[in-house]
Amino acid sequence: MHSKNSKTKLAFFFRYTLVILTACGISFANHAAEQAPVEHQILLIYGSTDVGEWEQTYNSEILRELSVGSGKSLIPEFLSLVGSTAEEQELMAESLLLQYGDSAIDLVIGVTPEASSFVRNHSSVFAPEAPHLYVLPGNDILDDADTLPASDYILRSAVDVAAELTLELIVELIPDLSNIYVVGGAGDGALSYANRINEALQRTGITTDTQYLHGLLPEELIEELQQVPRTSAILMSTYDIDRLGQPQRAVIVNSFLQEHIALPVFALFDSQIGRGAVGGNMSSSSQYAVGTAQIARDILAGNAVPRISDAPTQYVFDSARLNAFNLNRGLLPEGSIILNEEPNFILDNIALIAAAILIMLAQFALIALLWRAINQRRHAEEELKTTQKMEALGSLAGGIAHDFNNILMAIMANAELAKSVLADPDKTEARLNNIISASNRAKGLISQILLFSRQAAAQTFETINIATLLNESVQQIRAFLPAECTIEVDCDESLPAASIDSNQLHQAIMNICINAQHAMNNAGKITITAERVDLEEDKKIFRHDIPPGTYVSIEIKDTGVGISEENQRHIFEPFYTTKPQGKGAGLGLALVYRIVRAHDAYIDLQSSSGEGSSFTIYLKASEQSASSKIPKLRSSNALQGHGERILLVDDDDMVLDATARILERLNYKVHAFRSSLKALAAFKEAPQQWDLIFTDLSMPEMDGARLGAQIRQIRGDIDIILYTGYLDAVDAIDLENLRILSKPSRLDEIANAVATALARPNPTF
Repeated sequence: MHSKNSKTKLAFFFRYTLVILTACGISFANHAAEQAPVEHQILLIYGSTDVGEWEQTYNSEILRELSVGSGKSLIPEFLSLVGSTAEEQELMAESLLLQYGDSAIDLVIGVTPEASSFVRNHSSVFAPEAPHLYVLPGNDILDDADTLPASDYILRSAVDVAAELTLELIVELIPDLSNIYVVGGAGDGALSYANRINEALQRTGITTDTQYLHGLLPEELIEELQQVPRTSAILMSTYDIDRLGQPQRAVIVNSFLQEHIALPVFALFDSQIGRGAVGGNMSSSSQYAVGTAQIARDILAGNAVPRISDAPTQYVFDSARLNAFNLNRGLLPEGSIILNEEPNFILDNIALIAAAILIMLAQFALIALLWRAINQRRHAEEELKTTQKMEALGSLAGGIAHDFNNILMAIMANAELAKSVLADPDKTEARLNNIISASNRAKGLISQILLFSRQAAAQTFETINIATLLNESVQQIRAFLPAECTIEVDCDESLPAASIDSNQLHQAIMNICINAQHAMNNAGKITITAERVDLEEDKKIFRHDIPPGTYVSIEIKDTGVGISEENQRHIFEPFYTTKPQGKGAGLGLALVYRIVRAHDAYIDLQSSSGEGSSFTIYLKASEQSASSKIPKLRSSNALQGHGERILLVDDDDMVLDATARILERLNYKVHAFRSSLKALAAFKEAPQQWDLIFTDLSMPEMDGARLGAQIRQIRGDIDIILYTGYLDAVDAIDLENLRILSKPSRLDEIANAVATALARPNPTF
């Protein structure tokens, strides 16, 4: 093992030395003839070979300040110090010794924390007599400033001042600020900057919730920040490497955030202006270079130099980003520099305007008339859009009102009848079954509406045998079709499987069949055919071109009145219906289209007036084997509890009572609370006596998510079921091992959820 490490070290040493010697040989050969006699040699060391815009500007400016002919030779070295090991740094120091051991190095400058630490720890190898100048060092050097040798000097980062002033500015510019996210790299240098930003935050006394995101990849940052409140702000620190150890640049991350995140990004470094940053208090790379050059000249001239110097800062902003977030420029500090201002035509072309003013006056009347016509047209278009929206809302309201009134009528009538026949169990059961059936219809209608309001549950894709799905769907569809309306299915049992959400695809098939039933006026024939389709080239269908590949096609054909060409253009639009008001909401086929596209599938329509219609769904065939059957919920009778204690919380008395009775029927011990605060107090008294928390989400005193978080702080292993009708709010809940149960739910759904939460692998009677 020792021999292998020695060979690895030797190979690394020679490769590194060869690269350095080659680069330096070329550099010295190109410039030897141009240089004046050298009085002083300065070795300038950077911490990374990944040269970004900041390093380029700094290096260019310091080379200009310490230019050729001044008697000073400046030698830049870009080393891979970020994330390097101590052994690798020793090899780099030995390589520099081979290069410059015979040269008289008069000053060594380390730029950024990694380079400064390398110079402090290893310059005795390659420049033992040279004084040191640390530019933007880390805390390891700043904390030891009083004990450094007299020949060591520091150009301290302005990040402490810049961070403090920028944080205060963020609070001033965003009055409703809720969160600050500090984004930076995972290297030692970047973490050092993050610590200094945190110290600046403490000095300001700002209490805004602040989180630090270290070393996340750009895609991970997008995923993290897409969920945060819109009243948040980002403070971009330095970015050296990501969490995988790969070099990363703040300007690249900044540009990526600008494209994908609608949050203002404030910065501490001028290189980020024009790359997505709003701005902030910052010190530019050129200012650091000028300051470095001045200190270097004084050191080499033997002049008195302060042990620690500070770089100046200034407020710099990007005009486009200020406008993008509608930030009040009147709140910017006096003397702020605003870059990238949009061109002012009047000021930039004052002479041309003066010469053309007579022509403009002559044309003013025509322009005024044209402007008036444009405004009238815009106003007419806005009125038309408003009218169309109102018509769509009216159609939706009429359809929903009709369907809900029918459902409520069925529930109310059957409830009254059930009360009147309590003495006859059979009749009572029949009426109660009707109530449950009507409630399921209401739940289905709400599910369709929620799909458009983005409150529908997430899709669950499984590799399913399409023949099995169609056969089960047809059995359910036959149950509601009238006797005069028949349905036949023809599909090969050896059809390829497809990755689908079986519930949603079943809903799409059912919606098409219901539409067919109405088109046939409850009398006719529906034919469902499924087959394998192999496409060798693009196939043009109703609205799309299907790319080549293997598909499973599902054709649903009826003998109805057909669809006119005019109506076909709007057939998949939400709320569009040809039925009389109150006879339909216009959501059925719109839902079909959305479900099909969510499956990355395609749908074709073939129809004409009086000749029936044919809808064909093309699903991508899967190479995986299909599940044996479509999963179903187990019966609630097979999911009886064993007396587990459940803490139940809901602020609605009727829901609380009904849920408690269901859980007790399932053989659980239930303690119900209408107050979430009282429920939390009861849990605190005896945390170990509870087996499960079953809580509503939306409650006045404390919502279910916060209640769950408080309970988890007391006992982290407790299972929690969140019972809610607000599924769009679930994505914002950051709570692990949380089970979601949507309202309303049937008894068997509640039984399954509780049994799964309690993790009994083999529930018994």
